[in-house]
Amino acid sequence: MNLVDRAAEGRRAVLAELDSTTQASHGQYFTPAAVAELMAELPVLPRSGELRVLDPGAGSGMLTAALTQRLRFTHPDLRLDITAVEADIALLPSLRRTMADCEKVGATTRIITADYIEWALTSGESFDLIIQNPPYRKLRAKSSTDVTLRRAGIIVPNLYAAFMALGALQLTPGGQQVSITPRSWMNGPYYQPFRRLLLRTTSIDTIHTFESRSLVFGDMGVLQESII
Repeated sequence: MNLVDRAAEGRRAVLAELDSTTQASHGQYFTPAAVAELMAELPVLPRSGELRVLDPGAGSGMLTAALTQRLRFTHPDLRLDITAVEADIALLPSLRRTMADCEKVGATTRIITADYIEWALTSGESFDLIIQNPPYRKLRAKSSTDVTLRRAGIIVPNLYAAFMALGALQLTPGGQQVSITPRSWMNGPYYQPFRRLLLRTTSIDTIHTFESRSLVFGDMGVLQESII
């Protein structure tokens, strides 16, 4: 069984039914298989023991599938304990199928149907690896989400930065986070508090850039300058 191919089928099914208004409101841009496989190769992982993995805003589960597929062959003695968080109930059938496929090759999985920001601020859980393609949507100043994040010391202008900040705070000591995002957080005053938080809590090992804006989410009509 090729987990990535199976997840790609789910992604195509989701895209075929995707409503543009809903997509925009959720900031959804689903990870292509090739990008997911690249992201899954980046973390440096132990050979054995247990790895607690979090996929926030999991969508159809493409990133989890790619990671499980990699570790199935390269780290057969490493036990995977996967938590996928997804708020959009329309995506749950595809996500459940992907998680079931991962369980067939030995992973333990759990799906949390919740808003990731609310869940992350209250769950108290931590993870060894967080792999994510967070939503890309501006955060309205003084909205309930903005107020909630500010109370937690997270000042960001976009949901994707909130996901990255919360991910950094949910890592175990020595944990790793792999995120694909716009590159806008890397400069400018709006993201300065976020950059300070990120660099205070983590260090950056690798930055991957793409030669073409159309390579990453081109099948969704998005010309976004993305980095991992």
